[in-house]
Amino acid sequence: MNKKIIGLIASLTFTLACGIIPSAQAPQPPQGGVETIVAQTLTALTAAAPAATAAPSTEEPPAPDGTPFQTAEVSLFIPNGVANGASSFLTTTIEFPFINPSVGEMPQHIAVTFTQYGAQSQLDPRIMIFRADEYQAFIAPTPLQMDAMRSYTDGQPLPGESSPTFFARPHALQFANGRGIRYITQVIQGVVPINNSYLFYFYQGITDDGKYFVEALLPLSSIYLAANGDPDAPLPAEGIPFNFNDFAAYYNLISEKINAADSSSFSPYLESLDELIASMQINGF
Repeated sequence: MNKKIIGLIASLTFTLACGIIPSAQAPQPPQGGVETIVAQTLTALTAAAPAATAAPSTEEPPAPDGTPFQTAEVSLFIPNGVANGASSFLTTTIEFPFINPSVGEMPQHIAVTFTQYGAQSQLDPRIMIFRADEYQAFIAPTPLQMDAMRSYTDGQPLPGESSPTFFARPHALQFANGRGIRYITQVIQGVVPINNSYLFYFYQGITDDGKYFVEALLPLSSIYLAANGDPDAPLPAEGIPFNFNDFAAYYNLISEKINAADSSSFSPYLESLDELIASMQINGF
């Protein structure tokens, strides 16, 4: 009897012991098919791989859209469409738009001239650089007062005692080491319409140190103007007929037309001439 009880207890103890030992779990296959396994493997390999070093670029930077010009006295950049090149020299020649004021030659100055300029004109394109004190002594008062050039902002009347008979699109414009004002104009000599033979972009400025005065006369043509000053010359589409009876009204209409015109309606483009002026660095002479 006792042997049976002991055997029963032993059997019960073994059974309970087996109940508290967890059964071995069969390994679970990863979720997803073969594609998932491969993708996970590639992702792990990619993350572990060192980052590739970019090969140095062998491409050269794009060439500037124009022609640089530099001398000891002045440097500038000529955008394509304005001209193909330039040269400079010292001179005392009387410069347009001034007519010889019967006081002899102008003060010595640097003249920059251009080759294969982008407009047909009776005027020669050029930039002139004067010593400011000599220029003021020669032209009294200056057409645009030098002090006013530094403070001029767009929308103000042109500085100076008088404005040209005809002008359009005045704009304050800085160059590398100075500032000034540009506008479109034509010197009125006689009874003539505004035309592409004598229209020009005119700039006057002064260096920041006040030592040099800069003047630029750059011919300009407009798609709205006649080719020459003949009052009977054919007008292009949207051109304004010359008014013999009211010059002031005619000049105002032309100014309004040019003020509203797109830069691309001029040759060379107006923005290209501004770029040329803005690039100037005056070193002096």
